Amino acid sequence: MKNRIITAIVFIVIIVSTVYIVITKDDRFYLSDEYYNNNSFSEITSDQVDGLINKKYILYTYNNYCSFTIPCDKIFQKFSEDYNIGILSINYEQFKTTSFYKTVKYAPSVMIISNNKIVAYLDADNNNDVDKYQNVDAFKNWLEKYIYLEK
Repeated sequence: MKNRIITAIVFIVIIVSTVYIVITKDDRFYLSDEYYNNNSFSEITSDQVDGLINKKYILYTYNNYCSFTIPCDKIFQKFSEDYNIGILSINYEQFKTTSFYKTVKYAPSVMIISNNKIVAYLDADNNNDVDKYQNVDAFKNWLEKYIYLEK
């Protein structure tokens, strides 16, 4: 009887510990160092994107027009200034020649890139993402799910 109680307690502790670890697991990561304390909004080319293989960064692709009420580049630039985080930007025509175009088909979009893989992105064709294009706080909250905003 005593062994059953001890076994049950150990089993409960293991289950509770596992649930705690799963709930509190933080999959966020830091961007590469050069993007912190750097409120730049830098234009790059597809060749430069190809050279960022081992980097972690935020990439914004844009069209020459914007259908949003507030131009989304203003939202992203404001975020960059407020939180002192650099964002790379690329024209959609250039973007289409990158490997990321296989995943992100619409612009404007913002992608979180880690080691040449898209971790998450905003979808211009998804109504659930509209607030992130129009509100700095909504954009910040979305980013915070994936990256640390401070180093």
